[in-house]
Amino acid sequence: MIALLVGVTLIALVLLGYPLWCARQIRPVIWPEPAEWPSLSILIVVRNGSALIEQKLANTLALNYPGPTPQVLVYNDGSTDDTAERVGKWPQVRLIDSPHHLGKIAGLNALASEASGEILVFTDADADLAEQALPALIRPLSDPKVGGVCGQRQLNQASALAQAQSHYIDWDSRIKMGESAFGSLTSNDGKLYAMRRALYRPIPAAVTDDLFAALNVIAQHQRFCFAPEAIARIPQPVHRMAQEIPRRRRIVGASLNGLRHHRALLNPWRHGQVAIGLWINKIARRLLPLGLLGVLVGCALLAPHSPLALMLLIAQLTGYTALALHPWLRPKALSRVAEKGAYFILGNIGMLLGWLDFLAGRAAPKWEPDKGEPSNAKENNQ
Repeated sequence: MIALLVGVTLIALVLLGYPLWCARQIRPVIWPEPAEWPSLSILIVVRNGSALIEQKLANTLALNYPGPTPQVLVYNDGSTDDTAERVGKWPQVRLIDSPHHLGKIAGLNALASEASGEILVFTDADADLAEQALPALIRPLSDPKVGGVCGQRQLNQASALAQAQSHYIDWDSRIKMGESAFGSLTSNDGKLYAMRRALYRPIPAAVTDDLFAALNVIAQHQRFCFAPEAIARIPQPVHRMAQEIPRRRRIVGASLNGLRHHRALLNPWRHGQVAIGLWINKIARRLLPLGLLGVLVGCALLAPHSPLALMLLIAQLTGYTALALHPWLRPKALSRVAEKGAYFILGNIGMLLGWLDFLAGRAAPKWEPDKGEPSNAKENNQ
């Protein structure tokens, strides 16, 4: 009975309670135009990005920005292809070329130390930024209490798996809008975000760089907000279901390690909304696998004595079976629904493995994403 109650409470809090509470806080925010647009440094870390980097640089240099022409810096992280040569074709871009594969975090720290702009803008090589992304991203920084801003990712593909990922992004974005309306975000999106250069602190190894950067801002008593109009269009994060497990495993293990560095922010008496949000959004959400197991085990234990528990047990087993068989389900509408559920369950498996890595003290590896593309079209963001 205890396992069932704890599981139901955890699931309800994470999937319903906190999102609904955030949704109630959403209100239109109109950020004023800055009296003077600040100077920007746009930072891009790339590894084996031959197929993407020139398109990225063309997109970056064509962006509309009312202030000084942004400085663009690229860190080539030990690429084994001709990424460095392709970047070298652009005289407007400064290249920092590392002969060794040191990882994205090492690249970000190196770029930040060389940047001259008042604002650091971080973006990935596979992110195509909307023309007005920079003004939308920078406007919230007209408030001196705002130290960082997160943009909005959008998937530029329309497969069934991409739809499942888009639903998750939309759900997470609504949480961001609610958090941003009354305080600070408890998550960040590395595809596009900005922060005041004076607030940047070197990022340690084995953390998620985007979350850690946001927590650095908040720890310095500045807000970290959301700018949904600052759009970064990206390919779908995974192209095969099985890829979601290692991807989520790495993210969860590294983000928990980042929270360990910033554990002082988990004190609700000192940090209020941010602390509560971190407990729910970054810890309780990552405990959802245990909540799902608790509901399943609780129903199994009560089933011999309770018709309701038996019905719930049968429903869960039937649902999990359908998720496992989703590629063969008919009609297609049912298969698409099951695919979204399968994506959710695989993500939970990855989260559980991420917890095990964190508790065992295993550092997150330098990331080499397998996006199901041909080897000559991959771009690795570590």
